[in-house]
Amino acid sequence: MRKKENAFTLIELSIVLIIISLIISGIIGGRALIHSADLRSITSDLNKYKTSINIFRDQYDALPGDITDATSYWPVDCVNNGANPCNGDGNGILDSAYESSRAWQHLYLSSIISKQYEGQTQSVSVEVLHTNIPSGSLESIFYIYNVVDYNGRSGNNILISRPRFFVSYFFPLGGLLKSADAKIIDKKVDDGKADGGHMRAMSGRGVTGCLIGGGITGDYNLSTTTNDCILHSFF
Repeated sequence: MRKKENAFTLIELSIVLIIISLIISGIIGGRALIHSADLRSITSDLNKYKTSINIFRDQYDALPGDITDATSYWPVDCVNNGANPCNGDGNGILDSAYESSRAWQHLYLSSIISKQYEGQTQSVSVEVLHTNIPSGSLESIFYIYNVVDYNGRSGNNILISRPRFFVSYFFPLGGLLKSADAKIIDKKVDDGKADGGHMRAMSGRGVTGCLIGGGITGDYNLSTTTNDCILHSFF
């Protein structure tokens, strides 16, 4: 009698292939779910911070970072420090590095947000980055500043980007998102147009793939597969 060979039957091979396909599908699907959750988290953080700024403005009749009498409210924790004063200039514009950094400290000291920020200006130190400016999903940072955007609109913004590190400081203009992902966030909070509404988009420093045609204005370039987009939202 012929000895039975130890080999897979076609049915067994089919079952193995099905199992492998299910595992691969699960991994890909799981990554997609995680990525969607990251985008929702960035959107949620943005809405939370914009609400916090508005609450501060209602309570103190000034913007965090720009308030002129911060040291009167928080004399122990908010001390003028040479080129990094705790008091803003009161012009309604967050137009300096110290006002941008102090804004997060003022939001904390007013108990509007719970995470503590120390009010230091930008530094190459990652530790300072995370204790001074909020960070979020996908290595995002949230930077408050005033900008004249590429379409000529001026105003105070929350910038959502990735930090770019230089020799002695970081600069918040690193590309963070693919155009398709930036558009998803834009549609959730605004009109989904890169050059319209209160949320705008632009390419990060040194890249050009965010907008159609590689320019500085225009709509989202949905064919790009690199993380070239920065978002900024007026408040």
